[in-house]
Amino acid sequence: MLRVEGITRSFSGFRALAGVGFDAERGRVTAVIGPNGAGKTTLFNVLTGHLKPDGGRILFQNNNIAGAKPHQVFRLGVARSFQLTNVFNRLTVLENVQVALLSRAGRSGSLSRGSLSECAARARELLDRVGLDGWAGQNAGRLSYGDQKLLEIGMALAGRPELLLLDEPTAGMSPEETAATAGLIRRLPGEGVTVLFTEHDMDLVFGLADKIVVLNQGLCIAQGPPDEVRAIAAVQKAYLGVEA
Repeated sequence: MLRVEGITRSFSGFRALAGVGFDAERGRVTAVIGPNGAGKTTLFNVLTGHLKPDGGRILFQNNNIAGAKPHQVFRLGVARSFQLTNVFNRLTVLENVQVALLSRAGRSGSLSRGSLSECAARARELLDRVGLDGWAGQNAGRLSYGDQKLLEIGMALAGRPELLLLDEPTAGMSPEETAATAGLIRRLPGEGVTVLFTEHDMDLVFGLADKIVVLNQGLCIAQGPPDEVRAIAAVQKAYLGVEA
């Protein structure tokens, strides 16, 4: 579904991404891991059009989307969540998802009560899908940080994506919230959504991912099935750790 070829990106002479390349297969869960500053969030920003790459290609279903605007990438079927939550705090939980649904339909310029009510049923289905149906009438700003991350995933799913990028989806979550989010991610491929995610919780990564891509200092130093990646000495040294 996604092929990344030789992506580079620099900031004032600092190379954050140095020829990164990997594939994400349809119907699979792919994880991107690496130490802080490895280039993971920069990679996600490039993939979704929030940053323009300096070089390389991003093939989504064989279409080169490198340099496309975020709304263009979204319309093609790529959605994302952010490392820091990005919800409308003064709207209700239900209204957040309704706005996302109207945006997907190209109607974000007409957020009337009538327009919102038209998609209320679908919005409630999405809230149930992410486990927030009981919070529909609450202001999003009153949710815990973990629940705001779940709401953001629900808003991303409102776009009916074929590829969903999740940037540290369980950061700030309790163990119970983490387990619920892991269950959601595990179900998504069976519902037609391919997943690419970054995460620092290695138990979660190795429990969910079909494939792992490892970044270090902007370079892709390894990729493959979890058991193979875990055994690579360079990965252990850069991120997973070795016995003293």
